[in-house]
Amino acid sequence: MVFNMLFHFVIKFSIALAKQNFKLLLMKKTLLLLIAVIGLLSTAAYAQTISIVGSGVNGWPPNNNPEIVLSTTDNIVYTIQDLVVSTGEVKFRENMAWINNWGGSAFPTGTAVFNSGNIPTVAGTYDVTFNKNTLQYSFVGTSAFPSIGIIGTVLGENGFDGADVDMLTSDGENYTLSAYTFLAGELKFRQDDAWTINWGNTANTFPNGTATQGELNISVPAGTYTVHFNRLTGAYNFDYVSIGFLGTVLGEGGFDGADVDLTTTDGINYSILNYPLVAGEIKFRQDNAWTVNWGGSSLTGTAQQNGDNIVLASAGNYDINFNKNTLAYSITPNLSTKDFSIRSIKVYPNPTQNIWNFSSESVISSVQIIDVIGKTILTKNAIANEVAIDASVLPQGMYFAKITADNISQTIKVIKK
Repeated sequence: MVFNMLFHFVIKFSIALAKQNFKLLLMKKTLLLLIAVIGLLSTAAYAQTISIVGSGVNGWPPNNNPEIVLSTTDNIVYTIQDLVVSTGEVKFRENMAWINNWGGSAFPTGTAVFNSGNIPTVAGTYDVTFNKNTLQYSFVGTSAFPSIGIIGTVLGENGFDGADVDMLTSDGENYTLSAYTFLAGELKFRQDDAWTINWGNTANTFPNGTATQGELNISVPAGTYTVHFNRLTGAYNFDYVSIGFLGTVLGEGGFDGADVDLTTTDGINYSILNYPLVAGEIKFRQDNAWTVNWGGSSLTGTAQQNGDNIVLASAGNYDINFNKNTLAYSITPNLSTKDFSIRSIKVYPNPTQNIWNFSSESVISSVQIIDVIGKTILTKNAIANEVAIDASVLPQGMYFAKITADNISQTIKVIKK
């Protein structure tokens, strides 16, 4: 009997222990599952998206839907393949917000800087990589376009034995070299840095012509040019870079308005004569962009890259000159323009919605209305002391009225409201 009681006790104890072990095993498995879920949630919580935005891709937020998001497997290296890029600017940013964003100044590779300027881009198709730890970025071209370059004595003492200066392309047909300064000499276009395929021009035409494979060198005068070359047709042209000015001297548009381009016949000396300006500030710049701009401290002198705005104290008509090589410039009153006495000429109403009335003690022979970029848009000839100009057809804004009488002129500012 004692044996039977002991036997039943052992059986019950074994069953209870088994149940307890099962519960422990179940708890262990549940704990492991919970740890795994927490790990997944933790990973998700710390995962970030990196996207690329800007005019070089599909626009700046909020006008860039859908935003281009790079892929990652480790939340460190982010990539996107075969991205079509336009000539423009881009930035990288985190979680589709501007709190964390990175820019740079180099292309196609560089080190990004937190919250800095935009990265300039050149049109093409690229594999793009961004490393969130090192901030290294790269745009590796995937289009197998032939390389087209320029070689010759225009590049320096190594001449035709030196290295090519490669041109840029986005389609493998049209190639461009922007704002490059050449020595006086000769050049040829060639493909893939080799003489197997090269182009010249027997007629030696400049600044434009049609190059033919294997022909003679092309002579080029010294200067800074933007060069265009069509690989299929051989058509080429050398354009002088644009030099212009802008600023509050042009009126309401100020430094956000359009440049007034100077004219040149040699790509070195640029000028514009008898141009109406108001009192304000002015700067020179190249190719209508801030990448290359010049300022100064007086109305004549040597311009400085990224220098201060030049201050013009008095309104009037000015002759403006700029030397691209020496950076010497001058902004001087036009000598052919003499001012009336302020009491001898009046304009009313000013501003106006309809009519400007001009009156003078002298006989007015003509009134010209000039817009802020220097274009004459209205001329009225007269022989009278009073002249009315119909402004009702003009858009609202600022204009200049050039009044001529007794072979002398005065330019004044008028407003259409």
